[in-house]
Amino acid sequence: MWSKGRVVLVGDAVHTANPFVGQGASYSLEDAMLIAKMLRDHDYRDAFYYYEKDRRKRTEELNALFQHISIQNEIDKKMNEYTIEWAEETYV
Repeated sequence: MWSKGRVVLVGDAVHTANPFVGQGASYSLEDAMLIAKMLRDHDYRDAFYYYEKDRRKRTEELNALFQHISIQNEIDKKMNEYTIEWAEETYV
């Protein structure tokens, strides 16, 4: 539950974004815009309900997508970390 009484959580407080994709601020702005619209059109109880219903689905879908990206980033990182050191050759 993202709300209790007249308090509602937004942004990273309810759904942290994967740091590799840089969406934390975007999530927060989307939350703020939607909650403002819901509060304009509904009393706070209904507004919080509709806000959570809408945003939960979107963030779960995006986080599932970003999980794949995160895994790929980790693979790329591991691939780039691997180096082979060659012994110096000596010529006689």
